[in-house]
Amino acid sequence: MIKVSIIIPAYNVDKYIERCVRSAIEQTLNEIEIIIVNDGSTDTTKKIIERLAKKDERIKVINKSNGGLSSARNVGIQVARGEYIQHLDGDDWIEKNACESIYKYAIDNKLDLVVTDIIYDDDEGNIKYVKELDSGIYLSDSFFKYTLIGLSSVCCWNKLIKRKLYEDILIPEHISYGEDLSVIPILIIKSKEIGKLDSAFLHYIYNPKSITNASAKIKGYQVILACLCIKEYLINIGRFDEFKYEYDILFRSRISKITNNEVLSGNRDYDTSVYNVIEFIKNDISSFESVKRYGIFFIVKYLPFKYVFTSLIALRNKIKMFKLNVFGERKYSK
Repeated sequence: MIKVSIIIPAYNVDKYIERCVRSAIEQTLNEIEIIIVNDGSTDTTKKIIERLAKKDERIKVINKSNGGLSSARNVGIQVARGEYIQHLDGDDWIEKNACESIYKYAIDNKLDLVVTDIIYDDDEGNIKYVKELDSGIYLSDSFFKYTLIGLSSVCCWNKLIKRKLYEDILIPEHISYGEDLSVIPILIIKSKEIGKLDSAFLHYIYNPKSITNASAKIKGYQVILACLCIKEYLINIGRFDEFKYEYDILFRSRISKITNNEVLSGNRDYDTSVYNVIEFIKNDISSFESVKRYGIFFIVKYLPFKYVFTSLIALRNKIKMFKLNVFGERKYSK
């Protein structure tokens, strides 16, 4: 029986992929499969993973045309046979005892999902340990609320997830930034009980030049689409009213991050993302109502203090622009 399927999407990560795959191969838990989805890499990534696959029969390589991270993960999920799924990005790596320790905890406590702490590394050897919630067993509704209000991360790679939770669930492939937000909360609400381990096993390699970080300023608005995936799911299962308060906190916090973290920067990519948010809001009544009540407040509240005196006129113009674009032309009926 395959206990854990490790799914590794890989796109142009030849600098990191061997370390990543070897960390999977060297797991102390033997009953695993390693699914590497080569998402149309144009560097030597394919050559490296095919060489490693010849040395370990547990490795399955899937080569596909480039479709993005969500597409690659979906392919891996669809072919996985393990009882649980562990996501592992091609530039990250995991400790040798990761699968064994987390799987044992999941089985001993009959858990659908296990969350761990996170270790952030960079190429210069800097390490940062990030603690999630306190250890223990949580009911899914409680953990879902904690996730919506930001007390637990929505990333997929610090979680061991029971494969059956993915039944009828795919990661939205039209969302290339914030895709974890669109699906992890749904998997949480589908669970019965969730465990939190006071340990970290995955090393997330932070690279400010990576595709994900480089596209953040351009595609930041897509996190709003991810929020709507959660809302739609809750409506479909008839539970939106139960979590409306927490959902509103999630939505407003995401709007605030997009519209004001660099509100005075003049960065063209960032301005593009803000305008995309504006256009989205203008075409969604529920989003428009939420921002109408809270959007401008967040712009001022989270504005870096250093700008208050040096850029007061620019701030006024930014707020005026935001109000005009969002509220000035929007016509709607209740």
